[in-house]
Amino acid sequence: MQIFQGNESALRERFHLSPFAIVVVGILRSKNIFLSEPLLELCSMTGPLKTMLKDRSILAALEQPENLKEWQAKHDPEQAYPLVLLDHGSHRVLALEDEVLAETFWKQEASQPQDLQPLQPKEVATLELRLQGLENLFTAEEITRCKLSIATAVKPDEKIEAIRKMTLSKEPAQEKALLFLHALADTEWSVRLEAAQSLRQIGVVSGLVDSIMLLGKGDVSQKRQALHSLSLLFKDVNDFEKGVILQMLLTLLADPKNAEVAMYLGSLAAMIPYIPASPKAMLERIILVSISIAISRLDECTQPAMQIFKQISAKDPDLLTQVLLAEISKIESRRLRAFLCTQILDHGKNWDTASLAKQMVYEFGLGDDLDPIYLRLEASLVQLGIHAVPALLERFQHTIRMTERVQIIKLLDKIHADKKLPKDIQDQILSVYIQVFPKTPDALRLILLDNIFLSNPEISTDLQIEFATTAVMEIHKETFDQYPEAVKAALCRMKEPAITAILRLLQRPLPVLQLNHAAEILGYVALEISQKQILVQMYEFIQAQLTSKVPYAAGLFKTLGKIAASPGSDPDFADNVVEYLLASLHSSHLPYAVLEGLGWAVTTASTSLETKNDVCYLFMALLDKRLPENFFTEQDREQNKVFVFDAKSDAYTELLPILLQGMRRLGLAQSTSNALSKSISDFLLKKWQGIVKYKLIWGPKNTIDLAEILADFCQSPKIMESDQARLAKALLMKADILTLLELIANIFKKNPAPSLAEFAQEAAQKLIEFHTDPDYRNAEDQEIIMRIVKIMMYAKQLAPDPILSEKIREQLLYVLLDGLREQVFGIMEILKELLKNSYLNDTLKQEIQKRIPASVPFSVSQQTDLENEV
Repeated sequence: MQIFQGNESALRERFHLSPFAIVVVGILRSKNIFLSEPLLELCSMTGPLKTMLKDRSILAALEQPENLKEWQAKHDPEQAYPLVLLDHGSHRVLALEDEVLAETFWKQEASQPQDLQPLQPKEVATLELRLQGLENLFTAEEITRCKLSIATAVKPDEKIEAIRKMTLSKEPAQEKALLFLHALADTEWSVRLEAAQSLRQIGVVSGLVDSIMLLGKGDVSQKRQALHSLSLLFKDVNDFEKGVILQMLLTLLADPKNAEVAMYLGSLAAMIPYIPASPKAMLERIILVSISIAISRLDECTQPAMQIFKQISAKDPDLLTQVLLAEISKIESRRLRAFLCTQILDHGKNWDTASLAKQMVYEFGLGDDLDPIYLRLEASLVQLGIHAVPALLERFQHTIRMTERVQIIKLLDKIHADKKLPKDIQDQILSVYIQVFPKTPDALRLILLDNIFLSNPEISTDLQIEFATTAVMEIHKETFDQYPEAVKAALCRMKEPAITAILRLLQRPLPVLQLNHAAEILGYVALEISQKQILVQMYEFIQAQLTSKVPYAAGLFKTLGKIAASPGSDPDFADNVVEYLLASLHSSHLPYAVLEGLGWAVTTASTSLETKNDVCYLFMALLDKRLPENFFTEQDREQNKVFVFDAKSDAYTELLPILLQGMRRLGLAQSTSNALSKSISDFLLKKWQGIVKYKLIWGPKNTIDLAEILADFCQSPKIMESDQARLAKALLMKADILTLLELIANIFKKNPAPSLAEFAQEAAQKLIEFHTDPDYRNAEDQEIIMRIVKIMMYAKQLAPDPILSEKIREQLLYVLLDGLREQVFGIMEILKELLKNSYLNDTLKQEIQKRIPASVPFSVSQQTDLENEV
């Protein structure tokens, strides 16, 4: 019987099935139901059974075979092609009844055994020869030569002749059986076949011999049936016949040409429980054969090998442990060593935990995070839990490979999450991290700073303080840009220990740059503190430091504002901090830092409304400050004209970001009244309109900052919908700048207010125009345009009229499809992502499906609907 096991393309090309029929075949395969090839030919788009695979009730009919004929009658009323459902245990096959009859006939013609079901075992007995005197044909010398030939001859013909003579000889049956059993291990199939036939003649179960013969010359399905029969026979036959079966299986497994080793290993695993417990040599041989196969075919044999080790462990776990440990020391394949380590842990017994953990950690460091073998090894190390920690820490300290250290850090985190390591072990881990931190590469420092042990309350406070000190001590050195931010995030999670570490550092004679970084980080940590007592201590410390006129006073002023804004602050405390900052604004030589501190201080609910208004009007007054009419001079330098800005202009430019961010925080804060938020948004909107009309001249960075702040207000629930519309309309005045247009598109994506639909339509039409505008045809601009179009596709409404909105969405999609034709970078990922967009109708999704590779056959919703239908 020819069972179809090919892929989707074979169904399409060989059998000409419809797309829906191909989907149904795939669903049947997922249920372990296969179809025969002759049946698939009848189900082609022009075949007599073409409607059968389109019937949605096919699964129900196959789950209840008694209804199969009634179901088939709907598609084959004349019963011209009767069907049968064959159950093979692990899978079922839907085939034509004629196929089964034909297969039976061909087997009879080939004189192959019809029934491979287990037969009752026979005792090994001596063959009674009917021809008297035949035993005298072979002299003692001839018998000896036959034995030597069977044991040592090279030519198959010599061995076959010797086996036949021994069969006819009058030697004891037990001696013959041992010789034939040895011949079953021969590399030549003809010799093994002759030995199997001779075993039949001395009384070995006939069904056993028939199955052995099929293993050599049958197809895959016949071999599977033969192995099944041998597995059933194995339970009941005598010890010698069990040896025959095992010898044949081990011989076939050793054959490098055997393509079905996984199937043979699976059958061998099923027989192990019935092997007598005494012969350890056989169990050891099975282990060694399994390992030998796994050297070159590990991925294929992983599951059956695990079953074999599990069954052997049930009989003799000590033997399994000894053999696997001995083999690990000899094997060169690192993946196989890793696999065997997991098997010792899962199925072994009485192994040295420390030694095994050390071996597993070493193998783990050589592996790949995505390799299933090493994922299994990782799970085994997590299972070891606390016993794996010493080996992991030792390896962490001695290895020079950064990737291995990263793996160990992640593994320790997983062990702690799964096993909840005790406090002393956690302290030990953090202590090792502290030792290696100053000398580690930058990338590894980022991972250590993101480690779960830093902020664990069970960890020793002294160790946390030491780690925080170590991290800040490195912050002023020339390193990668992410390091200061990573240190800030880590210390914010550590909270109180981080504050203690920074306060101690600020009293040391360290470089000013380092102290400034530490002072600024102190403020961000203060935002996480909810205990007022700690805030008061910080406030008093900063006041003392500022009185001493320390060189890092700028960072301290900024920190004061964050202390007032922290959760532990109350109205009295916040007002005191604000009063101190306002007084310092006139006396300090660092007004910018004081203003930034004020911008933080007024964001908390502890600050009174009057104070918020005062600071807000102060910021507005500074932003309204006019520059001199001639705020720059033109100079000639080396035959070039250079524009030089005066000091007031430079100061104003540096002050702008501080004021803008302060007003942003104040206007969007939950504690700020809606009226004050509206006043701030109106004020900033006027500044924007002045810039657009060239009444104000700001630098590009400050202009973009202002646009981002207005976009935030446009999405804030504190701002009325009519005011949001005014802000969106104003921002669209600069829509010719793609950076700003992307900012505007995000407003429509995040804010579905109907009043914004009109401006979403205007933004979408500009995008469509920009796509074909010659000024925007370069690759970089097209990439940005495609990215903005993707954002706009997620807007709920693209026009006030729903029909027009869908039309514009369709036009935007065709802009993306043009980008696909022009091979704009990243366009394929954009289209695949849009398949999950709930605002796209099925027609637009189908347009996308037509143009993307077959690896994405259905959208998520379509695939689910189809499975539900079937």
